[in-house]
Amino acid sequence: MGTARIDTHALTWPQVDDGACYRRHKTGVAVDMAVSEDLEKALAATPRKHVVVITTAYGKPFTVDGFSRFMRDAITAAGCL
Repeated sequence: MGTARIDTHALTWPQVDDGACYRRHKTGVAVDMAVSEDLEKALAATPRKHVVVITTAYGKPFTVDGFSRFMRDAITAAGCL
């Protein structure tokens, strides 16, 4: 099971540093997200230029719809669709 787009696009570095724990936007339920070794390495190599982890090409946070388009384009480019 993955995270919802509304939660993923707003994930912050402090949440990641706290063990990738956050509360679901829709339900308020606490989530303790598993972080693989590969993801840990990728996050460690990622510059922290904003409080949110995933930003636009302009260094700004995504909107929910913008994040959906970003993911759709990445999935298509990877040939997974």
